[in-house]
Amino acid sequence: WGRKNMDINVIDAEQVNENHLKQFRDLHVKASGRVTRSASSWKCQLDLVRNREAFIVFGRIEGELISAALFLHSKDYCYYGVSASRRELFDRPISHCLLWQAILHAQELKCVSFDFAGQNFPSESPAPSEKLMKISKFKRGFGGSTMMQLDITLNSTIIVPG
Repeated sequence: WGRKNMDINVIDAEQVNENHLKQFRDLHVKASGRVTRSASSWKCQLDLVRNREAFIVFGRIEGELISAALFLHSKDYCYYGVSASRRELFDRPISHCLLWQAILHAQELKCVSFDFAGQNFPSESPAPSEKLMKISKFKRGFGGSTMMQLDITLNSTIIVPG
């Protein structure tokens, strides 16, 4: 559906400009219903693309941006960073095509790993939300390997002598 109905473009260091990130930010705000990221984080993402450390994939219908995603990458590793899509179009597989295009672009960049940024499982404690479970199922649909990762969090308290 996506390839037939959407114009899909990879935006990299050669094409990117501030307007691309403004469009992405506006779509993200509309999709989430609120501002969830600071202006400085969007500027940082623009800098990553300009520095050849990230790329963006846009999906448009009749010129209107309906889905966008940012992918960070190194010489051999690509990481799914953030995306936004018009929620009223969720009955269509709009983000599938963007992710597939990102995987193909990562291959062109010679990346050997593509990280979907984690998945959730029902056995976790606390149990993940239904939304997180649906996102995880979506990610698993692209195939590949599921690998365990260890997250270490440092909780520290600073005691000021007094």
